[in-house]
Amino acid sequence: MKTTYPHKIRWIVNEGFQGVLPSHTLNQVINLEGIREHKMVRTLPSRTVRYLKPSSPEIPALYLKEYHLPNFLDGIKNLFLSPAEREWYIAHKITKKDVPTFTPLAVGKIRRFGLLKKNYLISKSIDGAKPLKEYMPDDYPNQAGSNVTDKISAIESLAQFVKNLHQKGIFHQDFHSGNILIGKDDKGNIHFYLMDLHRVKLQSKLSDRQRVQNLASLNTGFYQTTRKTEKLRFLKTYLNGDRRWEANYPHFTRLIEATTDKMMKKMWHKRDKRCLKSNKYFVPFKSDTFKGFINRDFYSPELLDLLHNPDRSFTESLSTVIKDSNTTSSCFMPLEIAGKTVELHIKRFNYQNIPYTLKNLFRTSRGKRVWKVANGLLLRNIPTPLPVAFLEQRKGRLLIKSFFITKKIDQSLPLISLFQKGTVNSPDEISKIRNEILQQGACILRRMHERGVCHGDLKASNILVQKKAGQKEKLYLADLDSARVKKSVKEKDKIRDLARLNASLLDTRAVSTPDRLRLLQYYLRQTGDQKVQEYWKTILERTQNKLKKTGRKFI
Repeated sequence: MKTTYPHKIRWIVNEGFQGVLPSHTLNQVINLEGIREHKMVRTLPSRTVRYLKPSSPEIPALYLKEYHLPNFLDGIKNLFLSPAEREWYIAHKITKKDVPTFTPLAVGKIRRFGLLKKNYLISKSIDGAKPLKEYMPDDYPNQAGSNVTDKISAIESLAQFVKNLHQKGIFHQDFHSGNILIGKDDKGNIHFYLMDLHRVKLQSKLSDRQRVQNLASLNTGFYQTTRKTEKLRFLKTYLNGDRRWEANYPHFTRLIEATTDKMMKKMWHKRDKRCLKSNKYFVPFKSDTFKGFINRDFYSPELLDLLHNPDRSFTESLSTVIKDSNTTSSCFMPLEIAGKTVELHIKRFNYQNIPYTLKNLFRTSRGKRVWKVANGLLLRNIPTPLPVAFLEQRKGRLLIKSFFITKKIDQSLPLISLFQKGTVNSPDEISKIRNEILQQGACILRRMHERGVCHGDLKASNILVQKKAGQKEKLYLADLDSARVKKSVKEKDKIRDLARLNASLLDTRAVSTPDRLRLLQYYLRQTGDQKVQEYWKTILERTQNKLKKTGRKFI
């Protein structure tokens, strides 16, 4: 089955590969010698994964996984069994259970004075397979025209795969769509492969809690890309034949959804800080005057040149200034990035007075706050213009000014303008479009509040409508200066947002009182319920108070 080579690195090689992978060849592989092609697949504090194509035709394409042990305690923790060895043994055990996984070729480790220093796992690449999280959006996009039959087949096959794992007592403690590979054979049959086995537990039977945890963890990967009907199809296939779970289907469905929500909120909170760190998504920027962060997708010499002097965007001949006040200034500016013209929306938060500077001595600048909120909204699948960069200028701790830059939404206008100007459609079509916009807006607002976001200045002028020929209108939340991301949104904050929006819709006759009540019903997913009436009464009271403050008559 295996052979041990008595060298500095202690290697265990899988039977069948001992001839092509002697110890000196394995030592060359981990040093990337004799490799004609390689790329970094994953980099984490705990491990790195590389894809390798050796020069020798006898050696197949490989994956090299190196586990890191950054401190002394990690060496103690893995005193008897290294993470690479653990994954090696698990791979062999679940293969005997007829569970598809990678083929482990070799495992190696270095110990000094009994403590583990380095450990490696080399496995054979699975040709034609890719992570499930990449497969579903690419091969079966969530839109009309996708191959519905193939997508249903993939969902049901995945459910059978997960069911098979659980029936055989396999509990993956890091079970998500990135740790499952999917591929098709020559006949078009779908196959799944379980990966990253170092956190797999083999048991005689899984508890209900473990099954729910696995299903919820997998569900987080499809939280934003899969329809509810597709999730229910998966669950029904998974439950088929399990009498106890089938009998308690509603209970387990709610339990899985509740667990998924908890996991998502924990993940969002963890990733909220990602936009202020150097990683594959964001890159820091610093000049003699400004510092901030850039969305890596827009990182280019042209953008860097602009960020060294962002004030020039307001004086460029091609720029369009849309606001210039003591507090804020904003403009649209076209910029060539990688050979393509990108329309930028640049917002500058101006220096006001000494009290303003003192107030911001130990406080985050507005540009930085909006940058964090905007990226938090996108993380939670709440539509908003794509953040490009933020900058702030300080002298010592004294804040001078800050900038927030987004990509302009093409062919868009504020919602209030759309209602005021109207459309060229027939009355019936106008009514249909208005109702679709109200439904979409209510869905976005409900999602925003459910996911811990309070806008703070929600009004029809701060909601953008993208209107492209032949496509349905899309809504985006803009002007996030007062928005906040919290663990949860209180009822009073929800009503405050809704009341502000309700008051702003009074500026147009195109939205009647029944329309505004219908918006609330869509938001609450209820019609004629006591809760709707209570909300509506409170919203009307707040709307009336707001109108009185501004000297306007209540309609």
